[in-house]
Amino acid sequence: MKTCSVSICEKVVTNTSMCSSHRHRKQRYGDPLVVKKVHGEDRQNDPAYTSYRDMLRRCNNENSKYYSYYGGRGITVSERWIGVDGFGNFKSDMGSRKPGLTLDRIDPNGNYEPSNCRWATRTVQLINQNLNSRNKSGHKGVWWDKNNKFWLTYITLNGKRKHLGCFQSKLEAIEARKEAENMYFKPLLEVV
Repeated sequence: MKTCSVSICEKVVTNTSMCSSHRHRKQRYGDPLVVKKVHGEDRQNDPAYTSYRDMLRRCNNENSKYYSYYGGRGITVSERWIGVDGFGNFKSDMGSRKPGLTLDRIDPNGNYEPSNCRWATRTVQLINQNLNSRNKSGHKGVWWDKNNKFWLTYITLNGKRKHLGCFQSKLEAIEARKEAENMYFKPLLEVV
């Protein structure tokens, strides 16, 4: 008789190496020892848990559609936030999630850890994003219109793109974008 390959489990398995519980945890969280719930926690009604769960999936679950952007590029989750006490430690470090805020990494190339995470609005997260891989100008919101032979500049505010102008020189377009960032984004970043 073959038992589950997880050392602390004695369940009998037939044609797999792990029992269904540990296999499910391995697929979902990347670790068969992750415990879904610590006694006394009400995760169903805690908005922070959704962020916590999604963070673990992005970094640990190769089947997650976002894995290539996180775990696939080497971004990891702090050891303190993994395992039985992981969610409790996460809540202790991050505090409660207020409505309208989501988990944001201050350095978008850094790991999920207490010193690099904060609760932020979607707008602040957009400001903090890495440059899109399709961007050829090297600056957010600036691109070359090859049909009309000029540089276009825009900024996204509340999910809507605001056109800032057309410019003959790339430097003028970049300067217009920087002025708009200072005008629209600086007050938002000071609040967070």
